[in-house]
Amino acid sequence: IEPRAKLGDLWQLGQHRLFCGDATDAESYEILMGDEKAGMVFTDPPYNLDMDKIYGAFDNASIYSNFQIWMGSDKQQVQLASKYFDLFGHFFIHDFKSPTMISGNMPMSQHNIISKFGNKKMKNLGDGFSTVLRIATLRGTIEHKKFRMGKRVSLPYEFIIHYSDQKEIILDPFCGTGS
Repeated sequence: IEPRAKLGDLWQLGQHRLFCGDATDAESYEILMGDEKAGMVFTDPPYNLDMDKIYGAFDNASIYSNFQIWMGSDKQQVQLASKYFDLFGHFFIHDFKSPTMISGNMPMSQHNIISKFGNKKMKNLGDGFSTVLRIATLRGTIEHKKFRMGKRVSLPYEFIIHYSDQKEIILDPFCGTGS
């Protein structure tokens, strides 16, 4: 299959924009966002990404939004919360509902840690939104065969409806599966 997208492409998909770039490079944000600001960042960087690159992406995203939600491994999230402790709000836990084998060298995992940065107030919709979100992974689905750690759309949706307003821009620097 011949690829249609190449590095540097900016795609307009209805109201959405998708930039084929590097989430750790400030120029990518400039091209994608221009002078616009995002109401929130919701992102899920790769598990094995170097922490210095994650810090760079966080710093870049901070220019365009003062409210960020980051998913990742336990170690990534603790390091991110420690480095940006003055911005850190609290952790959420994404409970997969059933354990997933990540590595044969550690116990099966049944959660992701999600970190909230910034002091944007949550909208109380009376729906029981809490710091533990029990949302199954894509395991057992066709999507899981393509994206091993894929998330259901309902996961970012919960944060978007509780922390953003209609017509606000949501920035996802890593365009993660499900984020």
